[in-house]
Amino acid sequence: MFKGIKSKGIDLFTLVTGLMVHSMDEDNSLAATAQWMFNPVVKSIYGIPEDDNVSQKTLNRALEALGANDEVIVVGLNKGIGRLFPGLDHDAIADGSSIVANSDHGELAAPGHPRDRNPDGMQVEFMLGMMGRSRIPFHIRTFPVNTSDEEVFSTSLPEMMGLLDYGDMHSHDDVKDRLLEDMERRRDERRQGRKGRGRPK
Repeated sequence: MFKGIKSKGIDLFTLVTGLMVHSMDEDNSLAATAQWMFNPVVKSIYGIPEDDNVSQKTLNRALEALGANDEVIVVGLNKGIGRLFPGLDHDAIADGSSIVANSDHGELAAPGHPRDRNPDGMQVEFMLGMMGRSRIPFHIRTFPVNTSDEEVFSTSLPEMMGLLDYGDMHSHDDVKDRLLEDMERRRDERRQGRKGRGRPK
C-alpha cells in the first residue's frame, strides 16, 4: 500500500504505525511521538536501527506523504480489506464531522462553526465510510471546514460506490453532479416549506 511513496530513511509503514499507536495510547503530538520513538525499547520493537532517530520533521514529512497520496492509500486499504474479509456485504454507512486541526498551515483548516463554542479554533471536516454490518472503515475524505453537507455527500458517496463496486474511487464520478443538484433542490424545497408556513398567531 505504501510502496513507492517513501523510499529513503525509515519506511512509511513504521512511521505511520508509531503515530497511530502513540496517538491512541497517549496523544497526537508529533513532538511527543518523536520523543517516544527515540526510546531504545520502541526502536527495537519497530526495527529502527539504533543510530537512526525519528524527528518531528520526519513525522511531518510522513503525514505530508499520506496526504499527497490519499487516494492511492484508500484504494490500497480497500483492496486489503477485500482480501482479508472476502464476502463482505456492500451495505455502507456514511457520516461526517469536524476535527481539530493542530496546524494552521494546511489548505483545509479554518475557524470552525460558532456552535462549537470555539470560534477561533482551527478545524477540518471529514466524511467516513464504513461497512454496514462489520463497521470496518473503507473510505475517508477531508474537506475545508464549513463545506456544505450537499458538497460533502455528493463528493464522498460516488467515491464510496466506486470502491464497493469496482475498487475504483472514480468509476461513478458521473453521478456527482446529478446527486449534488438533487440534494440542493431538496434543500431549497425544505427551506421554502419552512418559509411558507409562517409564524403561528
